[in-house]
Amino acid sequence: MPSKDSAGKVWLVGAGPGDPGLLTLRAVRCLAEADAVVYDYMANPVLLRHARPGCELICAGKRSGHHAMEQLEINHLLSRLALEGKTVCRLKGGDPFIFGRGGEEALYLAECGIPFELVPGVSSAVAVPAYAGIPVTHRGLSASVRIVTGHRDPDKVGGDVDWDAIAQSGGTLVVLMGLRNLAAIARRLMAGTWPAETPAAVILKGSYPTQQSIVGCLADIAAKAESAGASGPAVFITGAVVSLREDISWHERKPLFGRAVAVTGEWTEDCGIAEALMDPGAEVIHTPVIRLESLAAGPALQEAVSDLGRFQWLLFDRADCVNAFFEALEYSGRDTRALAGLRIAAVGDAAAARLRLHGVRPDLAAEPGSAEALVARLAADGALEGKRLLMPQSASSPQALLDAFERRGAVLESVLACQASPEVPVSGLLFERLEAGTLDLVLFRSAPAVECFAQALSAAGLDRLRATIPAAGLGPETASALTRHGLPICLDVAVAAPQELLRAVREFLETAAPRPAP
Repeated sequence: MPSKDSAGKVWLVGAGPGDPGLLTLRAVRCLAEADAVVYDYMANPVLLRHARPGCELICAGKRSGHHAMEQLEINHLLSRLALEGKTVCRLKGGDPFIFGRGGEEALYLAECGIPFELVPGVSSAVAVPAYAGIPVTHRGLSASVRIVTGHRDPDKVGGDVDWDAIAQSGGTLVVLMGLRNLAAIARRLMAGTWPAETPAAVILKGSYPTQQSIVGCLADIAAKAESAGASGPAVFITGAVVSLREDISWHERKPLFGRAVAVTGEWTEDCGIAEALMDPGAEVIHTPVIRLESLAAGPALQEAVSDLGRFQWLLFDRADCVNAFFEALEYSGRDTRALAGLRIAAVGDAAAARLRLHGVRPDLAAEPGSAEALVARLAADGALEGKRLLMPQSASSPQALLDAFERRGAVLESVLACQASPEVPVSGLLFERLEAGTLDLVLFRSAPAVECFAQALSAAGLDRLRATIPAAGLGPETASALTRHGLPICLDVAVAAPQELLRAVREFLETAAPRPAP
């Protein structure tokens, strides 16, 4: 067994209440540098995209009544990983020291002599009420707040919460994990000094785009929560401050709140679209259906990089193809010096950013658009007549693009740098939501993504759903693939420009009839 002298370290990291934007900068850095991430059920799985490639991801999965691991097992796991010399990010929902058992894990690590650090997180006790438009304190209404756990029945003797004292107090009360005992908690408060008409709220899925707020008073909040079918993680808050929600509720009033969009494709290419939809409140289900495999060692790309001198331009429209091209250079024993004399164009922010990571600043950065617009942009930067351009791609260049360059007297050669194949397995959540009919749109940015999605749908035995899938395609090639596979196009953005897609998607979602809630 490795010695303590060679041990790694453990970061006990708060993941916040759910909204990815509430993750702290320090937490992002820990995820990016960790060799292993041990995460809880309460931590939003989207946060795992901050982990570096090859990082070991382990779900500790603790939730009420369902424990993937008991606490002692988790303690031993953290110890074992650290003693193997690994840097471990223990990702816990909310804040680790507010009913997160972070203290127990820290004590265990201290007893084992394993180095650790605590990275506080935004607590759901404060953030979730805020997302519902309820400040936990407010001048003239409440100068104090109590945060308690409600996982034990308050009517039973020997609990760890002094409900008698709380029932005689005032201010604001926030109860975490109290949904199951909500009726008993309300009775105990009303048996003390809390009036039956005291405003109260139950907030489900707080800070998520599927947040639900149930508002009432102490006398009826339990019945309202039961009638609404409330389940899962919830925050119960009561006190005069709840009355402010009517005026300052904001999260649930976002223009796309309650709308659900599935974004297919590769995360690195689609994250900009996903985040732009989340900002106005949409629920974005990112479901990769396609995997791009590098063809860096393939004969076609190797032949191209061995004879770069015959080209005047290099053109990239995908970050993955940038990676494959530089892998091909390295594989052939060459480096960026081989690019001397070449002008380089990047189509889209993702390709430009990836070029900069390889130490190359593009001579021209163009927005995605029609073939004619792209060629015109290149021509404006210098004559294209007689020029040869090399474009490493994930699919053959569309005929419209080839024809547009030919009309300018230029020759575009495309070479496969990446090969698309279906992502296996495709997220089951996507298929569940399609079967339930709770998605407003499924976005596709490329024809290969449509092809891979159709294959995955058939493999899952769900071809019967094709006619009901509300699809949106980016560009004419994508639209053609959707039609070919029998997927109804609810939104067709003819120009292959992400900003145009976002504008069209927002307009569609703001006016379309609502679908059932998940």
